[in-house]
Amino acid sequence: MKVKLFTSLTLLALMSRPAATLAHKQSDGPLPLKAAITLPLSTEALSLDILNCDFRLTHEQRDNIEVRVNYPKHWSVDDKGAIKQLNVARCPTGVYHTQNGHNLIGSGTIPAKCSINITGDGVFLNGKKLPVERKATKPGAIGTEFTSEGIFINGHRLLAGNTDPGSDRELDVLQVAVPTNYQGSLTVQSKGSLPASIDSWSAASIKVLAAGKGELTIDSINPINSIDSNNSRNCQCELSCENSGKIVVNNLTSTDLKAKATAQSSINIKNANCSTAVLYVANDGVASVDSGTIENCETTASSKSSVNLKMKARSVTINADGASKISIADGAVNYLKITRSQDAKVNVASEIGCLEEFSGDHAGLIYTNPQFKSTFVQK
Repeated sequence: MKVKLFTSLTLLALMSRPAATLAHKQSDGPLPLKAAITLPLSTEALSLDILNCDFRLTHEQRDNIEVRVNYPKHWSVDDKGAIKQLNVARCPTGVYHTQNGHNLIGSGTIPAKCSINITGDGVFLNGKKLPVERKATKPGAIGTEFTSEGIFINGHRLLAGNTDPGSDRELDVLQVAVPTNYQGSLTVQSKGSLPASIDSWSAASIKVLAAGKGELTIDSINPINSIDSNNSRNCQCELSCENSGKIVVNNLTSTDLKAKATAQSSINIKNANCSTAVLYVANDGVASVDSGTIENCETTASSKSSVNLKMKARSVTINADGASKISIADGAVNYLKITRSQDAKVNVASEIGCLEEFSGDHAGLIYTNPQFKSTFVQK
């Protein structure tokens, strides 16, 4: 069953009716983030399919899951936890301050070749004049200032876009408030250029796909154990990037991790502590682990991709092919296996207890036991 998002007052008025009779003529324009629908705490899984919106998932002390949006007509939510974006706001080039607290330039993101010029005739973004309030909000202020209240030029606030007929006045915004004791799983597909963030995930498994130019940040991941019907442990954390997407995880604690970065995308894990990690990069993809401890790590890189590992590990297996680059530095590895092609580069600057296996081109290979304060380097 699929239902539309309603304002809180409408939901309260219709609570006594059967779900199938819910109906509401929704506004086409943006609303404050009060348009919401709730899901019960017992919902087994949350599945988010995002085309392009400023997305934020947070945890709160509450007894249900609440979905908040500014364009109710752009979304559908079913009773099984599937949250899907149906349409995307079409905003003219301009400056926008979203209800998630972001200042964004352009149609939701800062263009690669963005230029801002301030002249006596006004403020211009990529040659297009931006509307500025006539009366200064901050009289006497000099220069450009970014605050939670907006963007200011010499004290004058930049206004959001223009008022062309049919244009939307605000970018799509999505907030999902999850109870701190929620135990279900999470799947997120983010395909756009707008920022996305998750404060933490410590329930069941988490799967994230970033397939646009926007950056998706997760502060911490610490999922609980998950066992399937065959009594096998499921992978707790799967991260996947493509089409220039970017995922940043500040702290990850998990039994299992799978990470895949392709098509000029990147995955950066600042600190990882897990039993098993499988990393795959290809087609200019980038993956990095900045610190932590991983029991067993398997890394495969091809097609001009790169991997940077700076954590400690008991066992690391490297498969490098097709002009790829893999670097192990600043950490320590007890057992190392390397398979590389002639074009691939593997640089190891950390302590290595034992080189268990090496296959491929041996040119430039130097290895001695690090207990004698020597190093293993593949140039």
